[in-house]
Amino acid sequence: MTPIARRAAPWLAAFAVYAAIAIAFTWPLAAHIGDAFPHDPYDPALTTWILWWNAHAVPLTARWWNAPMFWPLPGALALSEHLLGISLLDFPGKRNLERRLLGVPSVIRFLNEVRSRFGRAPLVLESSDSARPPGSL
Repeated sequence: MTPIARRAAPWLAAFAVYAAIAIAFTWPLAAHIGDAFPHDPYDPALTTWILWWNAHAVPLTARWWNAPMFWPLPGALALSEHLLGISLLDFPGKRNLERRLLGVPSVIRFLNEVRSRFGRAPLVLESSDSARPPGSL
């Protein structure tokens, strides 16, 4: 085993464990990632609609800011999140767009679960001053 692989192995194992924990905590969501909203339908539905709008209008143009909501108010998108950063995840290839957009809030929630657990590992290792792999006791 190379030195790089030896150093990366505990981190990859910890990532796999944290991903399994995230799947367990969000289980019904993981089984229906492309065809269901997580938790309540309101905020994920708004997020999905904003991502759909970002895919149909050129961002940061007058047409984009004047989204078809709160008509006749100009600049209606300024009243909500624009989600430009997240829309880059779904922008390439617009085929089957509605189905893929429905899964974006679910994927983001799942990745946030993994990130929140995996992100603590360096802090724990650094504060314990130990060479043990993250997550081990």
